Amino acid sequence: MASDNKKNNQNKADSEKDTKRSVTTAGNEIEVKNTNYLDIIRDNTNHNRKEILRRIVICGKLKNIDDLPEEEKNKITQPDLGVYYATFVKKHQNADSIITGLFLYSEIAFIHFLEASQKITNCVMDEIKENKLIDYDSIRYIYYNDYIENRSFPFWINKALPKLDKTYTEDELSDEHIDDTIFNLIDNLVSLGGTLSKITKDEIKTTLEELGNKHSNYIPSDTQLIQLLNSNINIININEWNEIFSPDYGLVLESDLIWPEPEPLIF
Repeated sequence: MASDNKKNNQNKADSEKDTKRSVTTAGNEIEVKNTNYLDIIRDNTNHNRKEILRRIVICGKLKNIDDLPEEEKNKITQPDLGVYYATFVKKHQNADSIITGLFLYSEIAFIHFLEASQKITNCVMDEIKENKLIDYDSIRYIYYNDYIENRSFPFWINKALPKLDKTYTEDELSDEHIDDTIFNLIDNLVSLGGTLSKITKDEIKTTLEELGNKHSNYIPSDTQLIQLLNSNINIININEWNEIFSPDYGLVLESDLIWPEPEPLIF
């Protein structure tokens, strides 16, 4: 019996040696706990976590509030879309889910360049569907990327579209060249984000006020946006997008399958 107790005590001591070690520094003995794999996984998961970013760019038509039925007018909480979406973004913006991009709008059209998590982009699209000032059926997806490594914009801003005298030619909107047209539009907006990233905090207000002058090459006109919304232009619309990507195709995971297939019971 005494031998068994001695053995158990020895095993306990060996176990403690496995998890702790002694370090002597300047004559003082310090007990240090060994790091295990679980601690490493937790550290990497919690402290080095990187948010997966999605980038979408959509444009669409706006409705005139005066043309809406009285019932729909009463559901509009803020007729100025810039103010409305600034409030919307502020509500969802936090340290764990940062929203960046650009919302430009006029009286007839808008374009939204958005960089955020999948949850936020889905939330924005759901809200747009219910927004009475936006013609949901007119919306076009002109860019979509489910994973981006770096943001283009340093923050999220909204701005009324400057009055620009720009239009697309028929050739730019043809099936042969529409991809290049969209690429140039997105590339210009990305470049605008890069320009805004280099300015100081004190220069932000002045730079935004001068978008239509100093940075007009980066920005589409509302006329160009309306051209992109033409049904003859080969750009996927929101309803087509939902039809392709929203349905449940009834996929079955391999782990849910049983092989060989069980024989049916016969009574």
